[in-house]
Amino acid sequence: CPNLDTSHVIFNALPDPVLPIDASICDGDSTVVFRLSSIPPGTMFNLIEEPTGSAMITSGADEFYGQVEGLYDLILTNRDDCELRDSFNLSLNPTPFFTLPDSTGLCDGASQLLSPTYDGNAPANVEYRWSTADGNEEITVRPNDEGQIWLDATIDNPQGGCSWSDTTFVKVQEVPEITLDERATICSDSSLVLDATAPGVTYLWSTGETTASIEVSQADTYSVVIDINGCTDDSEIEVTTIQAPEVSLGMDTVVCDGDAIMLTTGNPLWNTNWSTGETTSSITVSGGALYSVTVEDNGCTDSDDIMIDLGELPVLDLGDDLEICDLVGASLTVSIPNADILWSTGETTSTINITEAGEVSIMATTTDGCVAEDAIDVDLRECSRFGLYVPNVFSRSAQSSDDNQRFIITPSTSARIDFYEINVYDRWGNLVFQSNDINTTWDGTINGFETNGFNPGVFMYAIKVTYSDDFDTDRTDYFRGDITLLD
Repeated sequence: CPNLDTSHVIFNALPDPVLPIDASICDGDSTVVFRLSSIPPGTMFNLIEEPTGSAMITSGADEFYGQVEGLYDLILTNRDDCELRDSFNLSLNPTPFFTLPDSTGLCDGASQLLSPTYDGNAPANVEYRWSTADGNEEITVRPNDEGQIWLDATIDNPQGGCSWSDTTFVKVQEVPEITLDERATICSDSSLVLDATAPGVTYLWSTGETTASIEVSQADTYSVVIDINGCTDDSEIEVTTIQAPEVSLGMDTVVCDGDAIMLTTGNPLWNTNWSTGETTSSITVSGGALYSVTVEDNGCTDSDDIMIDLGELPVLDLGDDLEICDLVGASLTVSIPNADILWSTGETTSTINITEAGEVSIMATTTDGCVAEDAIDVDLRECSRFGLYVPNVFSRSAQSSDDNQRFIITPSTSARIDFYEINVYDRWGNLVFQSNDINTTWDGTINGFETNGFNPGVFMYAIKVTYSDDFDTDRTDYFRGDITLLD
């Protein structure tokens, strides 16, 4: 049995956008490759990069900026799930990426080559256009080009040229000029400061030093290079030396009182000026002062000084010539502090004994080297002991000689008498005469008075004497006896 039915078929319209075609853009550009248009509302779309499958744009975006070269798939889906697919190829044309330095320093009066810098090799078929109207890849900049300079570089291709540009600032650097003297002469004992000071520069001397100035003392040719931002200047100087005079007066010394010393510079051709005002090469001084001298030769000078102290001579006195007895001799003694003693006998002590006749000398030398000398002659005689000649009688009569009219005490030998005392007593013990002078004699009076004429009779005497003779020193003896006074 036949059966009949019907069905209604609806054909949904596919999206009908303006689809992109293959495109070519410059590398590095942000150019819109295509823009979707005439897309019905509700249409979903995806742009997929092959072969990674990465989504480049999705629903909600309608522009595609090409940045990666390759094949792209575009998928559009309407509300009825009807899908439209298409694809296109995106190619990137080379762009001449280069850089110029931010700034270009140019030394005043100099020129410099300027060219673009590529990361790798420079591309081919590049046309250059500089702001200086030069069409070469490399140009020469000069001080009159100071300021901003730009460069455009373009690579021609069938789809159109791709360009890149950059700028640099040319700054002209003024270079300070330095000029050292061509020649300089210094004394061999002096030095010279070479100064190349300039603002903002660095220094390099031929000595390796990097300071603005250096001090030199040797004969040589010295040079310096200054640098400021790569701009340099240089100069040099020839230094010669003259042998300076060298004067030495020696070590400080001592001149003994009464002596003199000669000071000399050692060269009579030098110009000389002493502290004494003298200008001769040698002077004679007697000490007790500081002496200085300055000498000059060919403009070079030297000086020295010396302290000359005055040394005192030792005080030395042996006294008069001596006469000594043959059995005892004598001693000589000196006292000289801080001095060395040398006798003619070879002895070095302060006291020596003498037993022989002849000259005896002594030399004393102080620690300063000052010397004094003295000498005496020594004679020998027979030794003797001290004694007194005391008479036992004398008379006051006119017929008696003068010597017999007094009680005279006479030493029997020569001696040094240090103390003497005589007392004369009458028979009853009364003191009638007293004296401490051996040359004062008793004339027979009673205490210097004559009473009832003279008083003849027997009197007693007592004598005390301290003496030094050939055998004894400071010996005391007593002499007692009687004396008869005659009428």
